[in-house]
Amino acid sequence: MFRPGGGGISITCDQPEIPSDDRNLAWRAADLYVKSSGIGAGIRIQLEKHIPAGAGLGGGSSDAGGVLVALIHYFKAPSPGGNWKNWLLRLGADVPFFLHARPALATGIGEKLEFADGTPDYPLLLIKNRP
Repeated sequence: MFRPGGGGISITCDQPEIPSDDRNLAWRAADLYVKSSGIGAGIRIQLEKHIPAGAGLGGGSSDAGGVLVALIHYFKAPSPGGNWKNWLLRLGADVPFFLHARPALATGIGEKLEFADGTPDYPLLLIKNRP
C-alpha cells in the first residue's frame, strides 16, 4: 500500500524483521524517485509481505518496483529520462523486471529484458525449505 504524506519516507511492514529504513529497497526506491523527480512530498509505505525474506525470489525488488509504479502513477512525474535504466540498476539488477506486469526473459545481470507474449497461465507451487 502507498499513501502520499508529509515529512520524509516511512515504511511499516507486517513482518517485524523487515527493515524500515534505508536498508529496505522500497524505501530506497521512494527516496531515489523523490530526489530525482523533485516532487517535494513525503511518502508513507505499508508493506504486506507474501514472499519469504531472504529467499532469493525478488521480494525486495518487487516491493521497490511496486513503489516506483505507484509513485509514477500517483504523481504523474516522469522517470528520470535517459538515466532511467541506470537509476533502477542502482537499486538492484532485477528491479526493472518488476516494473512490468508481463512475462520476460531476463539476461545479463537481470537488466536486459525480452518480453514474452502468449505465455500460458498455469499454477505453480514453490516450496522453500527452512534451514
